[in-house]
This record gives sequence, C-alpha cells and structure tokens, in this order.
Amino acid sequence: MTEHASHTALGDRYEDFPATNRVEHALGVAFVHDLADGIPEEMVNGADVFYADVPWAAGYEKFASRAGVAQKLKYRDFVERLGKEIRLAGKPAVIVTGKHAVKHFAPDETAEVSLNGDKAIACLWGIASWPGRVKTEALIEMLAKRFNCVGDFCCGYGRSGRIFVQNGKTFIMSDLNAACIGHIKHNIRHWQ
Repeated sequence: MTEHASHTALGDRYEDFPATNRVEHALGVAFVHDLADGIPEEMVNGADVFYADVPWAAGYEKFASRAGVAQKLKYRDFVERLGKEIRLAGKPAVIVTGKHAVKHFAPDETAEVSLNGDKAIACLWGIASWPGRVKTEALIEMLAKRFNCVGDFCCGYGRSGRIFVQNGKTFIMSDLNAACIGHIKHNIRHWQ
C-alpha cells in the first residue's frame, strides 16, 4: 500500500486545497459538516458502518482554527454527544481516539490500533474486539470486506472512503474543514 497524506493536528504541515463544500463521486459523497450539529442525516440513513479518526483533545481547537471556525462545544461535550449519537443510530461503529476520551465515548468495547504509526484506541459499538494492535488502514480494509458503505464524519483527506472505494464499496464522508473536502475533490480520481 502506498503512503497517502493524512490530515493531522501534529505539527504545522498539512496540505491546503481550495475550499470545497461538497464533492460527489460515482461511489460516494463528501461534504462539509460540523459534528456539533450531530451526525449528518445523510450518513445515518445511508452508511451501514461508521468509522472515524476523531480529533484528540490536544488537536480539537487546532482543527477548528485551520477550518476557520470556532468549536461550538467543549471537547468533553463533543465526545459525550458523539458517543450517544452513535449508540442512538444503532450502526456498527469504530471510532479511533486516545485513552483520554474512551470513558466519555462509553463504547461497548475497545481494542488497540496504530494510527499513523502511533498507539491509539478503537472505541467499538456492535463490532467485536480483536487481539493485539492493528493498523488503522488494515482495520478499514477489514471493514470494507464486511460492510458496503462507510460513514466517516471526521474524514480529513478521506482515507476510509479511499479504502472502501479500492474494495469496490461506497462512502459518505464529512469534515469540518472545507479544504479537506477540496483535497478529496483533487485526489479522488486516483482512488480506483
């Protein structure tokens, strides 16, 4: 698997693309959405699994600053609300985060993952835990073999959608940052 850029709060390097509100592709859609307003209805209705690498407490404000918006919720409120909404949606879900957020998400189970080479935790709803540490790319690949449409509400540069497309599946993705959707618009033609 070739290396692909990821939108991370670590450091100041990130790829800046023209702001785009929505991009549609034969196998999916990506659009700007603020999770403070809840999980997008389009995603709740269309995806059969949720996957997201959500902001960690340390990067929460940085992501909003890059997007040119103010966070509407404090980090803890954001995490607790998202956990409740995932449970209400009733779909299998994998949310990758740090240990600091797990108790606030209140998942059914947790498992170890490696996100961009660093240790992280996968909060799980309706998906069984696994032994050992799994790379997030391999985890998304496993989800793409099992499910048809990923819903990723913190999609960044679209890693989950790209992997689903490469497995002949579909995606519904959103992000707070319109430049991330612009990145997807620019690179989506290389996903298949």
